[in-house]
Amino acid sequence: MNGLNKVMLIGHLGKDPELKMTDKGKAFCKFSMATTETVNKKKYTEWHNITVWGKMAEVCGQYLAKGDAVYIEGKMNTTIQKSGDDKRYFTGVTALVVNFLSKKGGGDNSHNTESSDPVDSAKELLGAEEVEEDDGIPF
Repeated sequence: MNGLNKVMLIGHLGKDPELKMTDKGKAFCKFSMATTETVNKKKYTEWHNITVWGKMAEVCGQYLAKGDAVYIEGKMNTTIQKSGDDKRYFTGVTALVVNFLSKKGGGDNSHNTESSDPVDSAKELLGAEEVEEDDGIPF
């Protein structure tokens, strides 16, 4: 029997995304994301480390900022960092789908497309078939 590794999150970025390139020139973007739920009038917040790859990483690096609301769909992964005899395990999420839930209002939306809408810009960068419109429902 095969397993299932799927994560769906809606939350806010805890800091500005960091866009980087691998040695082979592949783009990746990392950011932290907070999800908060309320149980019996008490709020609980979980923090998640998100990694996005490829062209979507470039779009995230260009248009997302601290505090923005996003929907993330992806898979959990664990990395191990060794330092001498010590091993540290880090669990994160590799995002396969990123939907921008915050609308950018006013300000300087400096990018190379004529549209100020990040979804339209993402469509242009990725091709219309790879980006779905955000209808307000994240699934």
